Parts: sequence; C-alpha cells; structure tokens
Amino acid sequence: MIEKKIISLGLLACLLFYSCKETEKMISHVDNDSVSAQKASAIKPQTPKVVQTEKKSDSLTAGEMTMIEGKFTAKTCEDGRFSIMLENKGNKIGYKIFDKKKVFASGRADILKTDKENEFNLSIGAMGGILKGDTLTIQNYGNSMNQFDHFGQCADKYLNFVR
Repeated sequence: MIEKKIISLGLLACLLFYSCKETEKMISHVDNDSVSAQKASAIKPQTPKVVQTEKKSDSLTAGEMTMIEGKFTAKTCEDGRFSIMLENKGNKIGYKIFDKKKVFASGRADILKTDKENEFNLSIGAMGGILKGDTLTIQNYGNSMNQFDHFGQCADKYLNFVR
C-alpha cells in the first residue's frame, strides 16, 4: 500500500515537472514573438495619430455647461420613475441618477462635444448617451453579444430623458 502511494506521488511529481517545462517553452516562445513584433514595429515608420475634433468636458465653455445642466426624466418608463440630474461642479459635470427621490448612482460625467450644434456624447458611469437639445437618449439594454441592462423595469431599448 505504501509502495503504491510512493509510486503515485513520484508519477505526479514527474507530471508536474513536465508540465512546468512545457509552460516555460510556451512562455519563451510568446516572449520571442513579442520581441520580434517590437523590432518590426520599430522598423515601420510611425503613422501620425488621428486628432479628434471633439472637446472634452474640461474644455467646454460656460454656455455649453449651462446647456448640459438640468434634470432629465424618462416619462415613458413607469410615469417618470427614473431621472438623471446633470450639474456643473467647477469645470466638471456631475451626475446623479434617481429612482423616484432616491439617488442610486452618482459620479462625474465625461462629456464630449460633437461636430453637430447642441449635441454632446455623455458617459455616465457604465452608461453612454447622446444629449441633443433637451433630450438625453440612453440605450437601456444590449444584445446577446453585449449584454447589459441599465433600467430593468423599463422595456424600451432606448430611453429618452427629457428636461
């Protein structure tokens, strides 16, 4: 009985040693590939980076900040149960998401001005949206490849929060 245990432990140790050696071979192969890729990228001429024409929320004008501020309510979802408050906090825009009168999320909103007049792209926590005039449109849920659900009580794919 003791001999069987010793033999099985010996075989197990050999398997572990062998698998570690195989892992080291794989890691060294990956490292060599990454080194050659780095050398190849060093030889290629660098292409210039694309400059975005959007303005971040830190560089918005005072007029643009006041256009963004306000309380937006989703009237189509349980008669205005959910709302989003955007407010100016120095040179940043803060947000609060309300369920009736209870705040269930808050933080700093990242806002980018688009090329279109009075249109902004917003990033509010995990949610993204577009603010056009007095309407903030947010995609409520995703699909089978990108699954998310922001307001589970609302059946609409896109929620329009109106000021």
